Amino acid sequence: MYMDRVDPTYSGGPGESEAAEGTQLGIRQLIDILKRRWMLIALITVGVTALTIIGTFLVTPKYDATGRLKIDPTLRSVTDESDPRNTSPQTDQSRIETEIAILKSRTVAERVVRDLNLTQDRDFVDEDTYARGKDAVLEEALGSFDKAVDVEKQENSFIVNATARSSSPEKSARIVNALMRTYIDNSVNRRTGTAAQQSQFLDQRLRTLASEIQGLEARIASYRGRAGIVEGGGVTQGTVTDQQISPLTIQLAQAEAEAASARANLTAAQQQVASGNIGAVSSVLSSNVITELQRQRAEAVRDKAQIDARYGTKHPESIRSAQQLEAIDQALRDEQRRILGGLEASARSAEASAAALRRQLAGLRGEQAVNNRAAVSADALEREAKAKQAIYDQLAQTQQRTSEAQRNQESIASIVEEAVPPIRPSVPNKPLFAVLGAVLGVILGLAAALVVELLTASVRTAEDVEYKLRLPFLTSSPRLGKRQLGQASDPVEYVALNPMSSYAESLRTLRNTL
Repeated sequence: MYMDRVDPTYSGGPGESEAAEGTQLGIRQLIDILKRRWMLIALITVGVTALTIIGTFLVTPKYDATGRLKIDPTLRSVTDESDPRNTSPQTDQSRIETEIAILKSRTVAERVVRDLNLTQDRDFVDEDTYARGKDAVLEEALGSFDKAVDVEKQENSFIVNATARSSSPEKSARIVNALMRTYIDNSVNRRTGTAAQQSQFLDQRLRTLASEIQGLEARIASYRGRAGIVEGGGVTQGTVTDQQISPLTIQLAQAEAEAASARANLTAAQQQVASGNIGAVSSVLSSNVITELQRQRAEAVRDKAQIDARYGTKHPESIRSAQQLEAIDQALRDEQRRILGGLEASARSAEASAAALRRQLAGLRGEQAVNNRAAVSADALEREAKAKQAIYDQLAQTQQRTSEAQRNQESIASIVEEAVPPIRPSVPNKPLFAVLGAVLGVILGLAAALVVELLTASVRTAEDVEYKLRLPFLTSSPRLGKRQLGQASDPVEYVALNPMSSYAESLRTLRNTL
C-alpha cells in the first residue's frame, strides 16, 4: 500500500485544511480501527451480552394474560322500540373511549381488588404498608393494580384487549377475567338502574296492597262467618239462612199437604166406621189385613150357612162356625181400631211436623232480617277488596313488564375471549434481552475502541504524519520481509525481479518527488 498525497508547495508546516483532514475519521480509518481493536470490541460485546443474560435469570418473571372484549356502542335493550342516539363512527368511537375509561375506572378496579382479595397479595401491597391502615393498603393495591393492568382498543374494530401482568400466570388470568366480568356487571347495572328502582317501588307497593287485601278478606270472611253468607264460583249466593228458607218453605208446604191428607183420611175412616161400612173403610184405607179378614169372614159365613142348612143351628158344628165368625168380626173391629189409631197418629204427626216447620221458618225469617244488614256491610267490604285487587293486578302487570325489561337489558360489552394462564413469561424476554445485550456490547466495544484510538499517541496514516509531525508526506512503501523477498537476496534485486510491484512503484514515486 502506498499514498501519493504529496504537496510540492509544502513550506514546512501543514495548512488549516490538512489539519482539519487529520482530525476526521473516514470509512477506511474506521475499518483500520476495527481491524486493530477487534479483540477489545469482541471482549466487551461478549461480556455485556453475558451480563445481560445473567441479569435475566435474576429478574422475577412476569406473566401477561390477555382477554378480549367486544364493546358495541350501537347495542341497546331488546325492549326498546326506538333508538334516537346518533350512530356516526365518531360517536361510536367516543362511546368506546368512554367504556374503556369506565373499564379502567377506580370503581371497577376497587371491586376487582376486593373480590380477588388483592389487598393481601404481596405483588400488589408491600408488607410495610399494612402498618399504615386499611385505607393505605387499599390505595397501594389500587395503584399496583392500575400499573399491572393495561387496556387498549384494536384499530378499526370494536375489540378491546385487557392485559394483566403478574408473577403468577393463573393470577394474571384471574385478574383479567374478573376485570371483564366486573365491567360487564357494572354496565348492566348502569343500564338497568332505573328499571331496578321502579321494580323496587312496585314490589313495595304490591306488598302493601297485598297486606290490605288480606286484611279486607279476613274482615269479609268474619262477616260471612257471622252472617252465614255463602259464596259459590266467586259470586255471593246469599246467606245460609236464605238458602235454608227456600227448601224449608217447600218442606212446609209438603208437610201441610200431608197433614191435610191425613186429616181427610181420618175423617173419612171415622165416618165409614160410624156407618158400619167396613168394606168402604178397607177400600179407603187399602188395608191388606182387613181384606184378608173379610175374605175369611165370607168363607166362615158360607160354611155356617151350609152347616145350618144341613144340621140346624143347634148343632155343635153350627155353634163352632158361629164362634169362628164372631172371632173374625172381633179381629175386624180390632184392626179397625188399630187403623183408626194409626190414622190419628199420622194426622197428629203431620200436624206437628207442619207446626215445627212453621216455627223454624219464622225463626229463619227473623235471622234473615239480621243477616241482610250484615250482608250489606260484607258487600261493601267485598267491593273495596275488588277495587284494591284490580289495582294490585294492574301494578303486578306493570311490575312484570318492568322485570322483563330489567332481565332483557343487554350489556353493550361481551367477552370474546377469556384470558388463559400464559405458558411463558413476558418479562424478562430472554432472547430479546440477549440481542439487546449484544447490540449494547457492540456499541460499547466500538466506543471503547474509539476512545483507546484517540488516547493512543501513534502515527499510522499519511494524515497522522502531516498533522502530528508537521512534515510533508512523500510516499509509503510496503515492508519487505523474507517471505516477500522470495528469490531476491535484497530489495535492489527484488526491484529488478519485480519492476511492476508496489515496492518498485513507491521508489519511482519517491524519485520523481525528489
